[in-house]
Amino acid sequence: MAKIIKINTTQPNNNYNEQLGKLVTFINETIVELDCFALNLACEGAWKDWNKEQELGTEVKIDLENIYEINDPNIQNIYELKSKLMETITRLSQR
Repeated sequence: MAKIIKINTTQPNNNYNEQLGKLVTFINETIVELDCFALNLACEGAWKDWNKEQELGTEVKIDLENIYEINDPNIQNIYELKSKLMETITRLSQR
């Protein structure tokens, strides 16, 4: 289904740098969501047994690097996408 996007806005101070800032914020938020998806996949896959042992409400600190070291092709794909997005933020921020 097509999406209609207004390209001619009349918002004050709607300049290039603001749009770039919004884009970087969006990408950062997307990276956080990707981390959540990777964690959920880990808890339903490689860490399923461990996850079942945890009591409801248990708080655990998890290093994201541990998640992305799991030998699961879908988690690895998420990591690759996350890496590309982080590279994109770096390039966008250099402008």
